[in-house]
Amino acid sequence: MLDKPFVARCISQLFTSNKTVSETTHMALKIRLSRIGTTHAPVYHVVVAEARSRRDGRPAELLGTYNPRAAGKQLTLKVDRADYWISQGAKPTDTALSLIKKARKALETAEAAPVVPTEPTAEA
Repeated sequence: MLDKPFVARCISQLFTSNKTVSETTHMALKIRLSRIGTTHAPVYHVVVAEARSRRDGRPAELLGTYNPRAAGKQLTLKVDRADYWISQGAKPTDTALSLIKKARKALETAEAAPVVPTEPTAEA
C-alpha cells in the first residue's frame, strides 16, 4: 500500500509545469457581453473572457456595464482598458465593438465640450 505523502508528491509532479509565465501559451480572449439582468429587464456586463468559456462564466476583467432599457446613461465603459485588451490580442464581438465605438465617441464629445465655471454667489 502506498503512503499518502508519496502519492501527493507523485501527483504534484504530474500537474506542475517547468515553464515560466512568458513561455505559456496565451488563451484566446474575447471582449463580449455577459447578461446579468432579469427576465424582460436585460442588463449586461462588458467583459474580457476566454473565447471557449460560458456566456456568464468568470471573466478575466470587467470593463463596464450596458443597460439597453435605461433612459439616461446606458453605457459605462473603461475605454482605456478595452484598448489595452485589444492591443494584447483580444477580439471584440460585433456588439462589443459597436459599444466601444459609442463609448469613444461619447468620451471625445465630453472632452471637446468646454467646461463653463459657475460664478460663486455673494452671500450677504
